[in-house]
Amino acid sequence: MRTKILLTPLLLAGLASCGQEVSYQAPEFPEQHEVKVEVLNDQYLFRYANQPALYDSLLIVGDLNDEAYICLFNRYSGHLASAFGRRGNGPGELITPVGYSVDQAKGYLYVNDYGRRSVFRYDLNHWEEGRPAYQEIRLDGEIGERNRILHVKDSLFIARGMFYRLILATPEQTVQKSFPPTPDSRHFRTDRDWYAFTENACEAVSPSGDLYVAATAYGGILEICPIGEQGIGNPSYRYFYEPHVRQEGHVYTPTPETVYGFCHLSVTDRFIYATAHGRKNPTAMPTTIWKFSLSGEPVAAYHCGDTSIESFTVDEERQEIYAVAYGKNGEHILGRISMNTD
Repeated sequence: MRTKILLTPLLLAGLASCGQEVSYQAPEFPEQHEVKVEVLNDQYLFRYANQPALYDSLLIVGDLNDEAYICLFNRYSGHLASAFGRRGNGPGELITPVGYSVDQAKGYLYVNDYGRRSVFRYDLNHWEEGRPAYQEIRLDGEIGERNRILHVKDSLFIARGMFYRLILATPEQTVQKSFPPTPDSRHFRTDRDWYAFTENACEAVSPSGDLYVAATAYGGILEICPIGEQGIGNPSYRYFYEPHVRQEGHVYTPTPETVYGFCHLSVTDRFIYATAHGRKNPTAMPTTIWKFSLSGEPVAAYHCGDTSIESFTVDEERQEIYAVAYGKNGEHILGRISMNTD
């Protein structure tokens, strides 16, 4: 499929934070809501559920299960509709699925299989032999380690390469490579140091494919990149918690003073949603979901009582959040949260 993205790489220069003092300030949310996690399914035995996504009536959940890496549930009843994608090298089998993206317009589920160095595209509207029809897509080899690949729109994918912060690619060619300078020179001397710091970040792309967002695990830094006809645009940053890390060779590790930051992101075309620890030495997953504007301004906090949230996705039209959460016995459950708090 032809794309409107120009092939001329953009120079992501002139970040305001390069060589400039950065002010960290913990987010203050003007709206505070107490919400309840309604259990949809606490009977399915997940090995490790993660990265839920929605399409029509389906709640798609990844699972580190050698027999079925992909689970499809009815989002209204919580009943399991299908489970597929067993471990292996054969047709339709997966080795290491590490990323899930959904094309809402076309009904495609993209699964990044790190082990097979491929992306599988499942057509959720057409089924064959008890699973969605699929196509295995081999991407341009310049993408590097391929451990982080997200579908953007049309035939475009965004990834993190070994030596580039972001890579925009089609299956046949690399469209753009970007390597922005460090956003905070007080802590990171080189771009590679900044890359190492953000290696464990969570990330997401908006349904329209117009916005890429990443957030750091150490400290709390939100990185927001527009994606338009000219490619990946200049990122903006929000600094919430200052990292306290020590350098060991080219690797940064947390100190006892480190504030642990973001855990999971879900981006819509109107808001950014996230979970974050926001404290030192956390012993459990967060129990609050944060809501930011697309520029990173704090909007609202949804407190889920004592229920820890592993990962989640948002349906803004219905004002609902679907989450992989932890039950009373520490098992993974599927839950639904209403954001209608009036």
